[in-house]
Amino acid sequence: MPTTSPLIGSLKAAALLGVDRSVFNKLVAAGKLKPLAVGEGRTGARFFSPSDVLKLKGKRERGEK
Repeated sequence: MPTTSPLIGSLKAAALLGVDRSVFNKLVAAGKLKPLAVGEGRTGARFFSPSDVLKLKGKRERGEK
């Protein structure tokens, strides 16, 4: 039976990438990472797939754009 990873919030995703929130927000705005869910409200918390975050981390470590 396949298992799914729970989604993680922006702060945890930024920590996994090893960047601060400002850099993380720029990566999201540039389309490098897309939230899988957005909460309600004015600020709308964003939630990401841990596997997507780790894939982006690998790309950044290899110097890929």
